[in-house]
Amino acid sequence: MSLASLSLFRKTVRDRELPLGTVLVLSGMAFRKCKLSAHALPIFHESVFICVVNKGTEEACSQLLAENLTSTLCALLQPSGFKLDCTADKPKTQLNTFANPELQLLKSKYFFCVTPDTSDPDPNKLCVGTISTTPWQPTSIDREIICASLNLDLLAMHVCEIFDWRMLWSSDERFLNQFAGGHLGPFKSFSLYPVSYVHDVSFWVSKPEEFNETQLHAIARCVSSESVVSIQLLDSFWHPGTGQTSLCYRITYQSCDKALSRQQVATMQMKLRKEIQRCLHVTLR
Repeated sequence: MSLASLSLFRKTVRDRELPLGTVLVLSGMAFRKCKLSAHALPIFHESVFICVVNKGTEEACSQLLAENLTSTLCALLQPSGFKLDCTADKPKTQLNTFANPELQLLKSKYFFCVTPDTSDPDPNKLCVGTISTTPWQPTSIDREIICASLNLDLLAMHVCEIFDWRMLWSSDERFLNQFAGGHLGPFKSFSLYPVSYVHDVSFWVSKPEEFNETQLHAIARCVSSESVVSIQLLDSFWHPGTGQTSLCYRITYQSCDKALSRQQVATMQMKLRKEIQRCLHVTLR
């Protein structure tokens, strides 16, 4: 569950008198801070299902909700060659980008994972949702809250075989025309060899343990209008004389639906240098 939906969840439960058996469905845009990745979405559409049950029945109710959602979503995913599993084990995979630190505040019981329908015994899995429980407040009342959260954009990416989340927000007619009339089918890429540019940036930080790398990624997204696809730490070293630490990052610029010019990227890089100096209070090298 994203930070935004978690806040909405708390407010809904706190401000409403929810009777036993209530099922609420909330859907909308969610926002979060995350590092750059083709599958890590800083903004996405999310559906949240909230159920009020008696304490002691949450396991059976969670399993029933998991079965119903899995059955519905499997029918949607079938044409794409992917399948959806609901497991009680937390996925251990590099693509598990949906699970956020906020989930630690809830007790996750099930994880919705999308996998390629292949013969590979250990395929990559992508977590697209969770089912969690939390005690009713005040805890003296003998009830529990079940909350299911689904990342709809990640599901859409698999149904339509879209490998870069930025395409979901493209206004390019070559993209929009492929889904005219609500048709859902495999996306046909119209930019097979998009040009990319690589720039490095180095700076000094006084307290590396307090440096927020996620904020660096957020700044890069902002100044480039989502044209940065990768930020990698190349080198770091500590200067014994000043006590400062030098960090060097390699930044790759690449658009998902158009070609960037060298001048455009140079301008983005200059803006990035100014913004990280202003916002992160570092000293550029």
